[in-house]
Order: sequence, then structure tokens, then C-alpha cells
Amino acid sequence: MRNFEYIKEGMKSEAHTPVYKMHKYFARRPQNVFRELAENYSKPGDTVLDVFCGGGVTLFEGTSIGRKVIANDINPLATFVSDMEVTQVDKKTYLTAISEIRDDVKELSDKLFLTHNRDTKELLPVRWFELAYKVKCPECGTEIVLSNDNKADRAGMYHCSACGTDSAGVDCENIGTELISVTYKVTTRATQRTVSPDEFDVKVKENCERDYEKYVKDLKLWIPDIEIPETWDRQQEDCLYRKGVAKFEDFFMKRSLIVMGFFLKKIHEKKETVSKDVFNLLLLTFSATLRYTNNLTISTNSWQDGRPVAWAKHAYWLSYQFVEVNPIEYIDKRVTAMKAALDFQKERLPQLVKVSSQKELLENEHSYMLLNQDSADLPIADESIDLVLTDPPYGGNVQYGELSAFWLAWLYPDLGLEKSRVIDLSREILVNRKKRKKSKDHEFYYQGLLGVFRECYRVLKDGRPLVFTFNNKDPKVWMAVMKAALDAGFVLEDDGVIYQEPIENYINTAHTKYSGALLGDFIYTFLKDKNAKTTLNENISEENLHKKIEEAIDYKICETVKKQESTTNEIYIEVFRQIIPLLASLAMDRRNFKYTADLFKNTGIEDKIKKSCIWDENKKKWRMA
Repeated sequence: MRNFEYIKEGMKSEAHTPVYKMHKYFARRPQNVFRELAENYSKPGDTVLDVFCGGGVTLFEGTSIGRKVIANDINPLATFVSDMEVTQVDKKTYLTAISEIRDDVKELSDKLFLTHNRDTKELLPVRWFELAYKVKCPECGTEIVLSNDNKADRAGMYHCSACGTDSAGVDCENIGTELISVTYKVTTRATQRTVSPDEFDVKVKENCERDYEKYVKDLKLWIPDIEIPETWDRQQEDCLYRKGVAKFEDFFMKRSLIVMGFFLKKIHEKKETVSKDVFNLLLLTFSATLRYTNNLTISTNSWQDGRPVAWAKHAYWLSYQFVEVNPIEYIDKRVTAMKAALDFQKERLPQLVKVSSQKELLENEHSYMLLNQDSADLPIADESIDLVLTDPPYGGNVQYGELSAFWLAWLYPDLGLEKSRVIDLSREILVNRKKRKKSKDHEFYYQGLLGVFRECYRVLKDGRPLVFTFNNKDPKVWMAVMKAALDAGFVLEDDGVIYQEPIENYINTAHTKYSGALLGDFIYTFLKDKNAKTTLNENISEENLHKKIEEAIDYKICETVKKQESTTNEIYIEVFRQIIPLLASLAMDRRNFKYTADLFKNTGIEDKIKKSCIWDENKKKWRMA
């Protein structure tokens, strides 16, 4: 029997607070939603478990309201970032150390990221360069600069001025990069200037590339040497090899590698003179800066007023025209973010105690435990947890491990990891988007979640809830999640599912445009009830129930669009509101049908929308055909 009351409707999502801006992590949930879930389904002093802690939302919000939290993730980047979000570092010591490091880095950066004022000839540091890749025309061998100016009418195609051939940039031989523009601050007034590169700028770039190995040797820099596996989804989808990216270091221009390698070296020089917590925050500052200093950064006048935009998608999306920023400017921005986070921690968190065992957790009032392991086998006592609050991986929407490897390639020695941990993702629970030999399918995903949810059932007290948010457009993924929870022994009652609106600021961000992503989440509340009995309705076959789901999808699409013209996401939300109970009914069917059975072969929701509706390009909405 449950001993809590369900939340009846979703909460208005709030934008991320400063602590979540310390370091990027993928698909963080709104912090106020998780805080309210923790407040509703637990009380102060209760123990809350997050088995997929990711970006640390449950950990921070739970400890901020007096809950003891056990957070676990198989991804070492997730646990490192989460830990730093609740580690209360001495701000003065950190700022002193990072200031000294920053001054040394700036001295080097000013030599490499250098230009001159076009009017006064004064030497100045660059804010950023804009570059484009160069390739050979496959027809005549002429050099093609893959700049925006050379784009052909078709996506990904570029025009050869010599022979008139349009070629796909990804299919051409990569022969380097070319400077497109230079942006620098005008010292006489508070503004900046963007100019075409001249001989001086080209020479500085060529010298850096020519002398790269000498810089690495003379400065005794450590640059990661890890290849990106050919079998990875992101390798395949993002065409990395075909774009000349075989190793993680290939995401950076040579002068950026020199400066970032030097930044890391100067941090290591502080290791023996500062506390472990301060050192780790310095390391986090370095890692957070990596997001901005790579070739995934672009500039577009339609977004952020032309300022560089760093890594907006859940992908290694390499634009052919990209931006190389001056690292020192972004080191300064990250330090500002760390200061804001430390102040926010001081305001919101009690003095926390990090423990290594559940026994210690119970003995200390404000405590947390952080684990980096498989969530299917946790060092937690039976029926000792008051609430499981988590956010499972969203099927194949986000390849967390593959994306996190970008940072782990630099961090693994300092995190005490074997080099293989960076690219060994065999135990990560998700669905591979690219089908290949030994790829992870929906059955793998279901089995992985089943193991974790069984562990949740074991450690959770009777009558207590498993609460998680979920987002996907694929009914097979939804089925895997629900069936895994139900097969683990949990019960889904009528009030156990509500829809959660997305964070308004993120509605138009690039990653929300993925075909697999939904705007907003559904919040599931499952119940551990040892006395619950499941019954099988012998009158409803799997086939009949599946037919009902098909019919419900068709009906809801028409009903939604008839009421008013709707966006694709609005239709999806209404469809899933309608079919979730039916999906749950199918999942609760205790007949042992194989999960990989050919279910949902005709439930391509987007295809159904296109079949019955007409797209209005001006309104960006669907209307009835």
C-alpha cells in the first residue's frame, strides 16, 4: 500500500541555476521539477537514490532540501561533474590559483592568437578567427574552400569555380583550413572589429601549425592520443573520419591544442600546493573551457548576435565554416561561472559530508554518497531507500558515453581511470541508432533497464515510489522502459503519469530539433507494493492491444489538428497522452512475449502525421488535409 500522494499535474520548468552552468552535461532536467518531486515524495532526513545521476540534479536539489542522497552513474564524467556541483571549495584559494595560472596562459595565448589593428598596426590579441575547411575537387583537383559563400543550392554541396562541378564536401579529400575572418577588440573604444585576414594573420597561423610539435616538446605538453572508434554511432552519423577527425585531438586547431595543453600543465603544477578539492575545481575549469575551444564552435548572425555558439547539439556536428576562439577569453568566462556557482552553493547548500558507505550516510546529518559503477549491483541494503528519483537514458536520443569521451580523453589520468574506460561503453544502457554487428538494440536496452529497476525494487522500502522523467518519440523505447519497470515488480497506478512542460528558453535550441527528441517530459511514478497482484486479461491479445494503439494514434492525430493547427511536438504530446495507458496495458501483460517481437511496425507517428495532415511552412504547423 502506498504512503504518499501523487502530484496531479506538471510544474512550470525553470532555467538552470549557476551550479548547472559549471560544466556541460547532456539532457539535464529542470532543477525545480526534481526538487518538487523530492519534496513531495520524501521528507527531510529520508534517503533518496538516483541510479542515473547524469548532470547531478537529484544530488544537488536533494541535498539542498535536507535529503540524504546516493547518486550513481556508470559514466565517470557524470560523477565527476556531479561531485563538483556539491563540493564546497574555498573560493579565495581557488581564485588565487586560477589567477596565477591564467596569467601564464595569457602570455602564451597572446603570442599565438595575435593580429594587428588595421588602422594603427598595433599588435592585439584576437577574440576569434573564423575558418573553413579546404578540399580538392574530385573532378579537376582544384582547391575548394568550404565556406558559406561557396555553398551550392543543395545541402552539403559546394561549388568548384574551375570546372563548375558541385561536390559533397564530406566526399572530398581534406587538405587543410583557410582563414575567413578575424575579430578583435578595438582598444580605443568598447567595441570590436571583424576584418578579412591579411598576410600577417596567415603567417601566424602557418607558423603555429609548422611549429606545433616543437611547442609540444619544448613546453612538455600532454595532448591526448585516443582514437575515436569506427563503430560509434556518432562517428557514423557525424561523418567524423570523412571530415578528417580520427582522434579526439583532431577536434582542435593546433594553436588551440598548444594553449589548452599548456593550461592543463599549469594546473598540474598546482597539484602539490592546493587541496584536492581546489585542484579538482581547477581541473573542472579546464574541462569546461574545452567545450568552447574546439572546432565544433560556429558563428551565426541569427543566434547570439553573431557571437560564437559552442556545441549546441547532442552530436559532434562539425560545420565546414567554424570559429576558433581565443582560449583566454573563455577561461575568464568559465572562472566567472565557477565563482557564481560557488556563491550559489553557499546560499543553497548546508555543509555537506561526502561518505563512502551507507552506514556513514545514516550516521551524518547532511551527507551524500557518490558511486561510479553499474546500477544493477549497488552496495545498498535491502529496503533502505525512501525514494528512487532518476532520469533514465532516452533510448538512442543521446549517446552519453560517446559524447562524454570528448572530455574524458583529457581527464582520465586525473580521474584515476584506465585509458580504455574512455571508449569502452559496453555496459552503457541505451539503443544504438546505427544498426551494425553487436549494436545495442531495444532488447539490450530493456534488459539493461530491467536489471537496474530490479535493483531499485530491492533497495526501496515497501509502499515507496520509483519516480523518473522520460522523453522519446519511439513507442518501442517507451515500451522498453515501462515493461522493464513493471517486470521488475513495480505497479503503475492511474495517477502515475503526468506531462511536464519543457524549459521555455530551450524550446528553440538546436538539440531539440532531433527526430528522436520530444519537447517536455512525461513523469512516471511507479509504486513498490509487495501485495499488489497483477491479473491477465485473457480476452485481449497482444495483437488486439497493438491494433488499439494504432487506432488511438490515428484518432489523436486527427483530433488534435482538427481542434487547431499544431506543431509536430504538440501532436506527439497529445498522441502519447492517449497511448501511454495502452502501452502500459501491453507492458503489464505478464505473458512472456519476447520484447524484440515485431511490434509497432506500423506506428511510425511522423509518417502517420504526414499521411493525414498538410504542413504549412509559413506557420510551421500542421493542418488537416
